[in-house]
Amino acid sequence: MDRRAKTLAKHGLLAFGGFALVTALVAYRFLMMGTCGGLNAPRVRGETGARVVRMAVQQWQASTSSDGCPSIAQLQTERFLDPGQPETDPWGTAYRIACEREEVTVRSSGPDRRWQTGDDIAVPKGHAASVR
Repeated sequence: MDRRAKTLAKHGLLAFGGFALVTALVAYRFLMMGTCGGLNAPRVRGETGARVVRMAVQQWQASTSSDGCPSIAQLQTERFLDPGQPETDPWGTAYRIACEREEVTVRSSGPDRRWQTGDDIAVPKGHAASVR
């Protein structure tokens, strides 16, 4: 098992043949349904969407033994991401994916639709990695 797969296995993302990923996606869906009733609903959906994309990228990297950074369209075509998963955040801006060494960062420009402002969403939080 390569280092990336070991890292994913350590966090339970490869357990039971992908079962952990499915469980995580279901948990996010319930979380989103339970917390999206207020003013933060679009932000919660944006963070959830970014997390789902990030997990799909990590699964793709582990299964292909690649450090590459796939597009959302590629993840959907190769069945790592549900075709119904939006390629854009709740404000209509495409998510940006950055893959540096062993870290994957997915960003949204947030409600103002401008990059590198205070309302941007980054998963994992606090990452200011450059994104494509």
